[in-house]
Amino acid sequence: TTTAPRLPIETDKLTGSISLLGGRIDDLSLKAYNETLAEDSPIVRLLSPVGEPNAYYALYGWTPGGDLTFDDVPGANTQWSVESGETLTVDTPVTLVWSNSKGLTFRRTISIDDEYMFSVSQSVENAGSTAARVQPYGIIARHGEPDTVNFFILHEGVVGMTDGELIESDYGDMTEFDYVDREAARAEVFTVEANGWLGFTDKNWMTTLIPAPGQGFTAAAKYVDNAQIYQTEIRQPTQTIEPGSSVSVDSK
Repeated sequence: TTTAPRLPIETDKLTGSISLLGGRIDDLSLKAYNETLAEDSPIVRLLSPVGEPNAYYALYGWTPGGDLTFDDVPGANTQWSVESGETLTVDTPVTLVWSNSKGLTFRRTISIDDEYMFSVSQSVENAGSTAARVQPYGIIARHGEPDTVNFFILHEGVVGMTDGELIESDYGDMTEFDYVDREAARAEVFTVEANGWLGFTDKNWMTTLIPAPGQGFTAAAKYVDNAQIYQTEIRQPTQTIEPGSSVSVDSK
């Protein structure tokens, strides 16, 4: 994914890019923060793509239902096209588009505010002749165990809220989760009735998936043994898109 086409991200506080392979938010640096106190120290890089050390990224997609297969929905390795926008800025969102052979057009519009918050709107338009069932998801993944401070008053690892209840698991905890066949990984799965979020926290930074408030979803923290991938996921309710209609799902 380091060689895939990219869309630049540029704000007063952030610089980076979005990979059109999977539409991943996987390259993000914080302009206001340096790695050390030295004046010529590089700025902090928070997210980085697969293929680089400590890959850390956000990924979105749809799980197929009914007669659809994984080839019919966009996922981690889908090559998206740019429908509108050239650079993601506070004033200019970008929209990615991908269509399958069954009349479904998927769009992902990404916008950003003047702080650090991304908004992601995923839509599906059905120009086919039969109803389509798909379930939207978001993933934050980290490849390999991150360097941690291991300071006793500091939590580093999975962090989230499920209807007002705090979730915390450190990286060591995740490697000892029970294996869950349905997740094909060691996992803990949570059902959220109305409000919540899930992601990873470090000493100074946090990257989280935040579904729109008031709507239930499933949250999962996972560890994939053979690949040493730590992952948090949110899965929003399955959508049925009738012929001639469209649906849209929002998260931050």
